[in-house]
Amino acid sequence: MNYFEFLMVFVGVPLVIILLIAFRKGKLTQFNISGILVLSLIALVYTTPWDNYLIFRGVWTYPPDAVVGKLGYVPLEEYGFMILQTWLAGVIFALLPFSREITALQFYPLASLPAFFLGALGCFLLMSKSGTYAGLILVWACPPLALQWSLGLKALISTFK
Repeated sequence: MNYFEFLMVFVGVPLVIILLIAFRKGKLTQFNISGILVLSLIALVYTTPWDNYLIFRGVWTYPPDAVVGKLGYVPLEEYGFMILQTWLAGVIFALLPFSREITALQFYPLASLPAFFLGALGCFLLMSKSGTYAGLILVWACPPLALQWSLGLKALISTFK
């Protein structure tokens, strides 16, 4: 199975099913679609340099004959994965029965401390070859987590009440 086939079977098919369910339930609102489009762009812009660096460093590899082509060091299918995965998660989230009252963002600097410590752990892991992958994931993931937790803590908590 090549990467495109894998992507279609394990992300494409579930996405089509979830989209049909969301459409039938009237959950594909302009607000939800706009949010998913913005998040897809953010995922693409934020993940592209990281994936290119992982492949450049040899941390992440792929068989050249299993992909359609590449842009930079990254298989074209990986860019599709970034977007389709965001759509899948976004549509699933739109189906969940959360309270979606939009609240003003407030800054809670202490809420970013867990992300700071995880990022520091990532930096520490980067000091050894065996910790490279985990270290890079933590260093890559912690800035948006710190932003989300420090600015959106109240909204996150109210969503699950």
